[in-house]
Amino acid sequence: MHWMAKKIGTELLKKNLIKFEEYSIYEYGLELLFSSILTSFSIILLSCFCDSILWGILYLVITIPLRMTAGGYHADTYTRCFLISNLTYISVSQITHCLLNLNLSTTSWLLILLSSTLFILANAPVQNKHHKISETKLKKNKLYCRIYSLADLILFSLLLDSPLLHPYICLSIISVMLVALLILPTQMRKEE
Repeated sequence: MHWMAKKIGTELLKKNLIKFEEYSIYEYGLELLFSSILTSFSIILLSCFCDSILWGILYLVITIPLRMTAGGYHADTYTRCFLISNLTYISVSQITHCLLNLNLSTTSWLLILLSSTLFILANAPVQNKHHKISETKLKKNKLYCRIYSLADLILFSLLLDSPLLHPYICLSIISVMLVALLILPTQMRKEE
């Protein structure tokens, strides 16, 4: 990824599409883009083998906006990020299957969703110590995180009793719980 980002950045420089001062920003942005595409593709592929492509897409649709605005744990390397992202999808998938097999009541699912949402609302956004953002961006993230969290809470609560959508809503609830859990390590480090 680093090699590809460097190569494309160099080509952009040669063609005078970017300024030399912007090179490192573009290189970093391209690395993130390639990493995100590769990780998303891998999760979609995994979902095809583990569950269904719809589960993978739904997982990404729920977690990406929340993670981008809520923050939380971020791996130090792209390889670690790739592995952790794939393992978290597998974990969310397996936890959802286990809880579906236990036939949890609607109240139990709502409690998982409500407690996860409240935790996110109380603790997000969390700053990544390696990539500090401005106070303005932090406020914007907080607003968007609240909007996403509350929209998820309302939507999933309303759709939870739908027999056809039940497994998908349960996956969505566990995905929200994952975002809350990924805030924990950062919060604990902040308190130390």
